[in-house]
Amino acid sequence: MSTRSYHLGEQEIPDGFQIFEERLEVAGVSFRKEDAAAFASATDGWLELERDLGNKHDRNAIKVIGCNKGFFGTKRRFIGYVPILLKNSIFSIR
Repeated sequence: MSTRSYHLGEQEIPDGFQIFEERLEVAGVSFRKEDAAAFASATDGWLELERDLGNKHDRNAIKVIGCNKGFFGTKRRFIGYVPILLKNSIFSIR
């Protein structure tokens, strides 16, 4: 495993993983303000990326899901999409 210094400190990057952007501006947050605000105010949160195969506008769209542990399990909130230029660079290395 390699390490890389960035805004979260020294973090291990598992083999087969890559950091595309250190800070990601999520597209479409303005349409999901309530979920984005709830995620941002939660503690111990993390982001997950998920293909949106049912997206009629872009079959390669990638959802950004904000997650955090809640009393009744993990809460997952759809907060937006990976911006198109970054998404295209992710798909170009496949």
